[in-house]
Amino acid sequence: MDHVEKAKRQSSFDNFKSTYEYYDLTPSVGQIQAFEEYVCGEINAEELQRKFHELRGSTDKFMLYPMSMFY
Repeated sequence: MDHVEKAKRQSSFDNFKSTYEYYDLTPSVGQIQAFEEYVCGEINAEELQRKFHELRGSTDKFMLYPMSMFY
């Protein structure tokens, strides 16, 4: 993973955290770990979103969103 991609992923993680803090929510340990794996390049965007889908316990069909929605 190049430096630019890592910076984008870090920015996405920072936006995720600030959104949760703004709404006074606490992300779960699983959500934080999943995003750390994404930032480090261990998982891709689809795997990240699948983990979030599973952590929410959603029964809806999984839909992949563009990661640009998180920047």
